[in-house]
Amino acid sequence: MRNILLIEDNPSDRLLLQFLLRRSELNCQTTSASTLAEALAKLACDTYSSAILDLTLPDAAGLAPLKRIRQTHPELPVIVLTGLAEKPMAAKALNAGAQDYLVKGAGLTPELLEQTIRHAIRRQALVNSLHRERERAQRAEDNFHTIAANADGLVVFDEHGVVRFANSAAGTLLDSSPEELVDAPLPIAMMKGERREVVIGLPPDERIIELRTTATRWDGKAAVMAELRDISDRHELYAARREIRRFEISTQLVAMIAHDFGNLLTGIRGRVELTQMILRADHPAHKHLTAIEAASTRACDLVERLRTHGASRRAAPARIRPGPVLRAHIPSLSHAVGAGIALSFPVPESLPEIVIDPDQLTWVLQQLIENARDAQEGRGRIDVRLDTPSGDAGLRGAGRGSLRVRVTDSGPGLPADLGERIFAPFVTTRASDENTGLGLTLVRALVERAGGSVSVISSPGAGATFTVLLPIAAPVPGHRSALHAPPQTAAPDLATAATVLVVDDRPVERTLVRTILEKAGYDVVLAGDGQEAQERFAETRPDLLLTDVHMPGLSGPALARKLRQTLPDLSVILMSGLEVHTDLPNAGILRKPFDVDELLAAVRSATRED
Repeated sequence: MRNILLIEDNPSDRLLLQFLLRRSELNCQTTSASTLAEALAKLACDTYSSAILDLTLPDAAGLAPLKRIRQTHPELPVIVLTGLAEKPMAAKALNAGAQDYLVKGAGLTPELLEQTIRHAIRRQALVNSLHRERERAQRAEDNFHTIAANADGLVVFDEHGVVRFANSAAGTLLDSSPEELVDAPLPIAMMKGERREVVIGLPPDERIIELRTTATRWDGKAAVMAELRDISDRHELYAARREIRRFEISTQLVAMIAHDFGNLLTGIRGRVELTQMILRADHPAHKHLTAIEAASTRACDLVERLRTHGASRRAAPARIRPGPVLRAHIPSLSHAVGAGIALSFPVPESLPEIVIDPDQLTWVLQQLIENARDAQEGRGRIDVRLDTPSGDAGLRGAGRGSLRVRVTDSGPGLPADLGERIFAPFVTTRASDENTGLGLTLVRALVERAGGSVSVISSPGAGATFTVLLPIAAPVPGHRSALHAPPQTAAPDLATAATVLVVDDRPVERTLVRTILEKAGYDVVLAGDGQEAQERFAETRPDLLLTDVHMPGLSGPALARKLRQTLPDLSVILMSGLEVHTDLPNAGILRKPFDVDELLAAVRSATRED
């Protein structure tokens, strides 16, 4: 088993590396060090097959930690992993002795990390053997040829670009023989500290060659060693990258469509509810309004699905009360499981706060419930239970406790040999063209991103129970939960006299909000943009600013900051059909589309006196 030293002071990056290594096919264990001094101490006490080094450490930065490690442990393969993406730094790191150079970010995958480690170990072994054997005089040449014969293409050239050594694999890749290459100029332009891809040949026989060079010595003089690898079979990977880019563009389009639909549905649902309030209880139009309301509710669920499945959007973790968030989605979940399956989903009133993207929380639960539904083929039972376990049943390391969500079905259970593999990519128990085998993989990824865990207990014929554990949020004095989902509230309080400044560039929506709030007893002032809002604010000094986020000119958060310069205690609610990423303090979030109860609950919470 390989022992890999992770020299990284950022806990999040260190956990990410460990996660990627676990997902790779490397049989390895990791040891961590957060400073150069700690790394050197561990290198002195143990043997490592390779090291992954961050260039920015508390006690050393830049190339200094790399040079120090190369000085004390020259035979250790070192892979530089950093957020610095400049090519000059990459070349300097390679020239200083690093075997490879990777940049932190979305492009870092388990496969890339595994391939880089394997190649680094192989290249360093070649370099180490070359240096050792060249120091042993006559035997050096024979040993080097033996090693090089089993490697990828290997070429050594001097400072004038003249080839001094080439193995048979290099001759094959360069359409020549080793004898023809030696003492001749390089057939491909190369330089020290380089890593790139070149195309050799003409269609349809062209080949893509990966070229990596590093400094070495030959006959006691400075030289460059180049490793050549045929990567023509990666064309499928290149095609996949293009597809990913197309997917990213399409998800941006999905987000815009969801935003526009959300705005339309806000108006439709609001007008329907207002009309239901106006009409007498026995009016024949009620059945038509109820049908419209049901259709708009299903449309709102579709908008939520569009938002959740927009893979390119950034998560927006927030302190939330999970009870209201989950309770608001029970009707759509009940509809999704179908009439043949009984869904039991009690939501306790006193659940603790957690920190998670509310859309991702509901998406995780939806996936688990739909997975349980599909396992029962239309008939059975699903039980969802929420509690706060104690002792060993909770989340390890969560000192404040954890929220537990269990989804149990009465289906046939999982095969005995499947177990935790059910969370692996493309593993599924259902033969369906529409089933990707990625649902539970994404569930685990989202739960672990929130600091939690997910597991399954099952046996053939006895159903399955999926358990999600999420850490309870740390207490914050005077904190109020984000208004991502409204609590169940009583009827509007007509006795309130708070003044609300409503700002929205869409006339239909702002007049609808005014109608609802005025019926609830609020004084309402309207504005169509940031400039008009500032004028109305100067005239009325409202208790609450209820503003759309995305408007021409001044945005909602920018408007709130301006008004709070005059009135620091001004309460603020931001309305949007898209994700809201803002550092505006003490601001509630009201997601569109919203209904009358959701609007009133948000306003009542924001104007409630402490």
